[in-house]
Amino acid sequence: MQRETQTTKAQGIMPAATTHILTVDQVAARLQITKGAVYELTRFRQDANMPRLPARKVGRSLRFIAAEIDQWVLSLPQHTHSQKRQYIKKDAPTAQPAAPVKATQRRRVA
Repeated sequence: MQRETQTTKAQGIMPAATTHILTVDQVAARLQITKGAVYELTRFRQDANMPRLPARKVGRSLRFIAAEIDQWVLSLPQHTHSQKRQYIKKDAPTAQPAAPVKATQRRRVA
């Protein structure tokens, strides 16, 4: 048993007892998104701001490693409020818009 553990560590593979494999439903619940969003994140989003969600194909279904999902979430850019909202005070004087011009009806000339 100890020889197997040393071999798998040398290959970079974690022993099955320590890895937690998740399904699409479990990842969706963990990230609080829909299943469709999980599938979309595994297919697309290969740019600097949003890396692809790490997944493995087992037969026809996708499987995820919990540690990789956690690492993926931590690698996402943090949202910062670089621009603050400007609020308009209700009591502040504002330029009054011009009164709307009423359209006149024209009669058809036959």
